[in-house]
Amino acid sequence: MNAGRRIKYYVCAFAVLVMVAGTIYWRPAASPELTAARDVSPAESAGDTRSTMPVVQKEATSLPADPVSSADRPLPVSMLISPSQYDTEIDGRLHEDGNGNLIVDVGFRDLFDYFFSALGEKTAEQIAADMEQYIDGALSPRAAEQARALLKMFIAYNRDLAEYTTANNTDVYNLHGRALVDYLKAYQAYLADTRMRHFGREYSDLFFGSEEKYQAYTIARMELGLTDLPDEERKRQIEELRSQLPEKQQEIIRNHERMNEFMSREQAWQDEGVSGEELYDRRLANYGYDAAQRMAALDESNRRWQSRLNDFFQEVDQISATDWPEADKKDLIEGIKVSSFSETERLRVNVIERYRQKNNNSQN
Repeated sequence: MNAGRRIKYYVCAFAVLVMVAGTIYWRPAASPELTAARDVSPAESAGDTRSTMPVVQKEATSLPADPVSSADRPLPVSMLISPSQYDTEIDGRLHEDGNGNLIVDVGFRDLFDYFFSALGEKTAEQIAADMEQYIDGALSPRAAEQARALLKMFIAYNRDLAEYTTANNTDVYNLHGRALVDYLKAYQAYLADTRMRHFGREYSDLFFGSEEKYQAYTIARMELGLTDLPDEERKRQIEELRSQLPEKQQEIIRNHERMNEFMSREQAWQDEGVSGEELYDRRLANYGYDAAQRMAALDESNRRWQSRLNDFFQEVDQISATDWPEADKKDLIEGIKVSSFSETERLRVNVIERYRQKNNNSQN
């Protein structure tokens, strides 16, 4: 693989994800809930907030499933998440210790990312208010106050990312070679500095340390792609870089590479028009008997599933094209869905329905 193609490949793994992360957050807008965080500098905001936070604790004591009575909850959880999240599980959990202090772990960042992944369906201010209500319903008052302070730190941090991205509107897709690597290095340095200003060393390492190690590895690997080293030497140096990562990340990378290799091979066979017995024989030779059998069974299962989906949505389209009352259409479609799919399958169908509806709306 030549240097240019290697660079494009690694951009997909790092550059796009890192750069888009800042742009998904909001532009500043007037809001009573967020004014205080906006009226002070990021450093002041982070400093004031951290003074109210407990130290990072390694051992988490999970809260009971329902730590407060339903009467204390401002809204049920289903009212706090966005429609696209109805069939999902909330990512991240909140914990407190026996003294009522928030146990700060990476689960809080997962929770923040989960709520704010719905940005666009709701405004940033609405999501922040929803998350505050979720916090109040999940924690005792003292821990909830600490969690709200941490939430403000994340809000201020992500606002800074959005403002930086707007002010430095570089088209990363048009950067190549050394220019791309230098840009990513500068951006990574900015991220590290901004995280330190908002979170301090301990929280910055806790929330972002793992991904920073992976991003540094990715940039170093991209730099190797710019060299004229022989393939074997380049591979050796990449392995050396990888060995410096935590074992969990190394295993993730290995799994991704195996999956990429598998997908590339399968796509090449599909492009060749390989199917049936020949496809089975190739899988048998490359993956072994058990894997070839499982893949054949999966292919058949997917074929049947796709056929059932096609039949269902054909009926949906026919019903939707009638001039019947909307309520009657909805009831009839729901009845067909219940009779055609299991409860678990209906969760998948619901997601596909929303995707189809979104596409239809964008085309109209």
